[in-house]
Amino acid sequence: MKIESLPKSNDTVLGSLPKLFVVTAREPGLGLKSSTLTYKEADARFSNLLDSSEYRLGMQAVDRVFQAFDFPDIYNGKLPYRLIFPADAFKTYLEIYVPLFDPGSEPVPAKDVFVVETPDGQGYLSRSSFWSAIIDGVSAVRNNQSLILDGKVVNVGGVQPCFRNEVKDVRPGWRELGFLQADIELAGLTDEKRNKNWFDKTAITQLVKALESINIPRSTINIRVNNFFQILYEVLGDKIGFLEKEIFGLDIINEMAPSKLIGNNDEFVNLQKSALAQIDIWLSEGKLSENAEAFLIALINTGNYDEQLLKNYYPKAFESLQNLNKIVEDIQRESPDLKISIDPLSVRAGTPGYDGTTMQADVISNDKVFPELAGGGAYQKAAQKSWETQFDETPPENFYMVGFALGLPRLNTVLNSINTE
Repeated sequence: MKIESLPKSNDTVLGSLPKLFVVTAREPGLGLKSSTLTYKEADARFSNLLDSSEYRLGMQAVDRVFQAFDFPDIYNGKLPYRLIFPADAFKTYLEIYVPLFDPGSEPVPAKDVFVVETPDGQGYLSRSSFWSAIIDGVSAVRNNQSLILDGKVVNVGGVQPCFRNEVKDVRPGWRELGFLQADIELAGLTDEKRNKNWFDKTAITQLVKALESINIPRSTINIRVNNFFQILYEVLGDKIGFLEKEIFGLDIINEMAPSKLIGNNDEFVNLQKSALAQIDIWLSEGKLSENAEAFLIALINTGNYDEQLLKNYYPKAFESLQNLNKIVEDIQRESPDLKISIDPLSVRAGTPGYDGTTMQADVISNDKVFPELAGGGAYQKAAQKSWETQFDETPPENFYMVGFALGLPRLNTVLNSINTE
């Protein structure tokens, strides 16, 4: 069923800006470097992406997921296609990142975000991975909150242009030139009927459906799930700051996952050494307990969680792992032909804000491995904070959101590879 109202698109705001300035936020200290981007350039990229094959691919995935989950109590709505966001969106994102999990820290944006400002300092923000969920997704739910208050579920999705200040080896420079990403978010109020596991399991099922809908064979799909925030970060403890955990998790542990998957042993070993060196630093600073040290060394050397250690010393983390096991078991029982497993090295899907189950999707076809083509996770705290910041009101305590994104240029590359085999 379709929801009636969605937030209006701000596409037309570009037309009022004679010139834009792109500011990149690179460092935790917010050292900003700026370069100019004219309106003509931005508008051309914005329009060209809308006419691309990736856009059609993404909308096909969104439409098929909506069709497959068109139940009387699940309401579907399209997210707006837009390049930039109002200045207060930047403030929203800053406020929900670090301070959300570490109140004593200064707010730090994602390191690859482009901030577009007018010469008078009134800023506008280009969207990165998380914007559709945290700004438009939350807005769509709040504008239809009567549905979720009545026990319904809101499912929103769309395709948006993205720009990031980074270069990938796969296609040098393609992120700065702009790319497209399809986003699908599931939101509602948790209760006995639909608990967090139900939302997480449904999102994973939708991710698989989205990939299948664009002709990725189910036999080639490999789903890896984790709950780094409630397991790994719980073990690291309070003496290690949130940013330290983020850097360790995202820049070291998370990079071990694709290295292991594609069989890049040299890179994997180097990352192991970096992880062990960081552990030594924390031990010298008195930040790690003996149990945490044992857990981390086992994780780094084997790629697995020490369940017995969790059970004995970290009951909350153990409970989170058991919930994750339950999700995987339920999906395997319902879809025995789907490859899904817990990957303790898969820390996240590349975006700050996840505080629950995370998911990554790879494609493995004829010994070719294409890692991390899609992914996402649950972000309850971030969604609730976004609601509070955008609308200056407190959301329902059991308001929950989980979603995922498809990297459309990468998936297009994979499709071309599969079709030529």
